[in-house]
Amino acid sequence: MSLLSCFGRKSSNHHYEDYIDVIDLNNSDLVDVPLQIFMYERSLEKLLLSSNHIKDLPLPLFHCLQLKILHISDNRIEHLPKAIGSLVNLIELDVSRNYLCSIDENIKNCKKLSVLNLSVNNLSQFPIPLTQMLSLEELCLNDTQLEFIPANIGRLINLRVLELRDNKISQIPKAVSRLMQLYRLDIGQNDFIEFPSAISDLYGLHELWIDSNDIVDIPSEISNLHELWYLDASNNRISKIDQDIQYCSKLKDLHLSFNNLKCLPSSMKHLHDLVTLKVDHNCLKQMNGVFEGLQCLEELDASYNFLETLSPSVGLMRKLMILRLDANRLNNIPTEICSCRSLRELSLRSNNLSSIPDGIGSLQNLVVLMLTQNKIKNLPLSVLKLKNLNALWLSENQSKPLTPLQNDYENETGKHILTCYLLPQREDNFIENKDQCNKSIKTNTRIRFTEDSVLEEPGNLMRVPTPHPKKMRAFAKMLLERKKKSNEPSVTIDNLETSKSTEIDHNIAIDQEAEKMEELYQMKSSIIEPENLYEPKVNPQRVPPPYHIAAAYSKQVSFFNNKHHS
Repeated sequence: MSLLSCFGRKSSNHHYEDYIDVIDLNNSDLVDVPLQIFMYERSLEKLLLSSNHIKDLPLPLFHCLQLKILHISDNRIEHLPKAIGSLVNLIELDVSRNYLCSIDENIKNCKKLSVLNLSVNNLSQFPIPLTQMLSLEELCLNDTQLEFIPANIGRLINLRVLELRDNKISQIPKAVSRLMQLYRLDIGQNDFIEFPSAISDLYGLHELWIDSNDIVDIPSEISNLHELWYLDASNNRISKIDQDIQYCSKLKDLHLSFNNLKCLPSSMKHLHDLVTLKVDHNCLKQMNGVFEGLQCLEELDASYNFLETLSPSVGLMRKLMILRLDANRLNNIPTEICSCRSLRELSLRSNNLSSIPDGIGSLQNLVVLMLTQNKIKNLPLSVLKLKNLNALWLSENQSKPLTPLQNDYENETGKHILTCYLLPQREDNFIENKDQCNKSIKTNTRIRFTEDSVLEEPGNLMRVPTPHPKKMRAFAKMLLERKKKSNEPSVTIDNLETSKSTEIDHNIAIDQEAEKMEELYQMKSSIIEPENLYEPKVNPQRVPPPYHIAAAYSKQVSFFNNKHHS
């Protein structure tokens, strides 16, 4: 492909050839910046050189004074030259995923620079020249080994996006509260142990990411964030959420997964605009009083908790589309859930359910119904009304998402029901065994006889290799000796006189028993496996006898022949 095919032409009023304002050379396997692009240094406005192997930026690149957007991410650049300050019209600069250790101070001369991405570089310190770039609106310093943020960051009063994810930061200076224009703040995957107090003064904050830290609670100061609509506090150690979270009235997405929450504040019912609530992998035992005001909720994930009951107020969430309650201790589901007419996915996997509501058929929009690892005996007849149902999971080993159901009659209740070969489900307590699901099953190499050992429990398949025929003979001998001892009378003089004859019979019995076991073993080994059915048979190579036997046979052939005839 010609290099010119990557150039964007723009019509000109001059009588000369059209000039180029956009050049896209992303993923072009370049080692150096092509010199052809400098032919258009007067007109070039956007240059894309990401995902190449460029190590150095040539000096003519910084003569492109009209350049506004420069992307050189995912290369091998180790430093930015001092000439970077000559790009006075530069608005957007992306040098992420390189090998930068520092930023030249001349970058402060880029007075129009508003978007700067320095993520995934080994900076280790916050670049001080950046605090003088008052035009910055978006600054990304993710995964740059930072340990602290200077107080001068408060000078960036036009900053709207600040990303400091995946660093070693444990504190935020109070000067951050001056960033009144801040729209998104991401401090996830750091070393915070408490909610930063400076954040509570960012009244215009819309998005806050504090996930993957060691924060233990969400204090009342969060009530100052009246404009907040997205909060991700997952993967922390949060055990308490203050009741004042209700004043974050515009909150739409709330993520609290993987924490130590035992209960949710009742004031959460006042979050009327909440659309997504994720509280999975916590220690919740009940969620009563929370659903009453969440009438706009569309997704609720409360899986992997200790919920024993589900509040009937769940039926008030008429816009709910996704409900996941996997791995809890639910014994029943309230019939009010059938009022959630918008529900598309209902997952009740790994609970103690013995039935589902009869009115389940009213959920006409239901697409996926997950009921595996419960104690369900049959399904209500109304399941046939779920015309949009594409997946009904009743077993973990189910081969197809939908299984044919048969109409049946239950004498106990006098109702018509639905059943199939996967029902009734086995009554396994998933809560007690879920910690052992990832453990490997170890079996010892041994053979068992019904006479001397207890049969294995049903459902626990044990794979034991077939022993060698010599081992079979030893086991048979041991078994017969054990039978003999159990039936052996007290020793008398008459028994001593007949011991010789019984010993001969005993040896014959051992040989007969061993021969039977060898025949069974040979029959099993002679069965052709399906996968080997069409493999060509290879004649085994005959091995000659040892040299001393062959030599003896050749010298004394007559001796062997005489012995054979005799």
